[in-house]
Amino acid sequence: MKTKLVRKVCALLLIICLLFPLLGQSVQAYGDNIEPVYTIDDTGTYPTASWKPTGQENVINHQGGTVSGCDNNTNWSGDPRDTTNSYLKHGNVDDPDFMIRKFARETATPGTFDVFLNVRGNSVRQEKTVDVVFVVDTSGSMGDSERLDNVKAGINDFIDNVEKAKLGDNIRAGLVSYDDTAIVQENLDTVSNNGTSLKSTVKALEAGGGTFIQDGLYKAKDMFSGSKSDEKMIILLTDGAPTYSYHVESAISEGGEVYGETFDYEKSEGIGSSENFPSSFFWDMTYTVDGFKIDSTWPATLGEARNIKNSTDIVINVLGISIADKYSAKMELLANKGHYSRQSSSKGIKEYLESQADNVISSFDTIKNGSIVIPLGEQYEFASEQVGITSVGENELSRLEAPWAKEYEDHIDIGKINLGKGDEVQFHYQVRLKTGTADFVPNKWYPMSGKQLVVY
Repeated sequence: MKTKLVRKVCALLLIICLLFPLLGQSVQAYGDNIEPVYTIDDTGTYPTASWKPTGQENVINHQGGTVSGCDNNTNWSGDPRDTTNSYLKHGNVDDPDFMIRKFARETATPGTFDVFLNVRGNSVRQEKTVDVVFVVDTSGSMGDSERLDNVKAGINDFIDNVEKAKLGDNIRAGLVSYDDTAIVQENLDTVSNNGTSLKSTVKALEAGGGTFIQDGLYKAKDMFSGSKSDEKMIILLTDGAPTYSYHVESAISEGGEVYGETFDYEKSEGIGSSENFPSSFFWDMTYTVDGFKIDSTWPATLGEARNIKNSTDIVINVLGISIADKYSAKMELLANKGHYSRQSSSKGIKEYLESQADNVISSFDTIKNGSIVIPLGEQYEFASEQVGITSVGENELSRLEAPWAKEYEDHIDIGKINLGKGDEVQFHYQVRLKTGTADFVPNKWYPMSGKQLVVY
């Protein structure tokens, strides 16, 4: 005897812990933790406010909405390319901080269902500001191998990406160039105000002269005077050891390295072609301060960076371009810990600046390094071998590391979700209803997933 089984299913979306990092702290997301409501009765467990894909009666999904209530949309196509319907909107109704949607639809194979999870980000609306000062080496060697050309292209793209992210009013940028001396080329101002002029100024830079890194840092530090921005950063680019520095007036030793502490900014030193001071019977530039021999430009240069790191909230990022191995340790000391990078190719300069732009822009994301755990409903098994990941927002998800997702026997783990304004990612997988188990009951709604945990 044959028995016709009607398999009713529902896609569950229970969000129980919405967290996000704000200035290093974990807090409940914007005070609104939307928890959908479900009905449990003799027909199973199903959303109290629901919708069905057009023409499908054996699957039911939770409606979208806000903390104030559901959207009352009871039917639409269920086409995953539709990015307008059935989202849960967290935060401001007209401009949500983030949006999330999960729904299922029947496939051509009876008892097998497509499941789609969409997550959309935004940019923080608080008055956060970031200051960035580019400190660019324009010494003669920067004209080699298109190094300076790639610096120009990288800064140009940095500005373009900030404007594309609509953060021109939140990010201020400035420019210092240095060779035999440092010059403030563009004062700090919002990218909305100075982006065009900054790109023009960068385009006009020419290579020539020595390498006065300390002067570049000194003048960059002064540009932050009076700044109340939430984050401040220097991006220092150099392709060689310092060949000029200021006269050291006091010094200390730390970790076996000599650092200048105070300087005479009216007196520069160095020969322009080497970091070492001449030391001979005919010409001796070396001297002793507080018992420490000053025989090169390094004590003053490292001391300037140390002063900035110890006495301000400015973060120094350093890119060493084709730096000889013997200088690497000292170059790393110029930067804050973990903020030194090396590139051996000129093209790597542009890539580095693109990554810096990504880091700055992503700091405004409402979803940062997010993760999701999706428990599989007890009456289901996975019918797909892996989770599909598709970018469906205005922006292609090329920034930072793309999200990952992995299926296990009873759940799915998703990680590395970084979403800002215009970013949306869609996860897709398939499940199969287990009709052969002893406890299977036809004509009953079975939830496809348990309580879903979203942390970010």
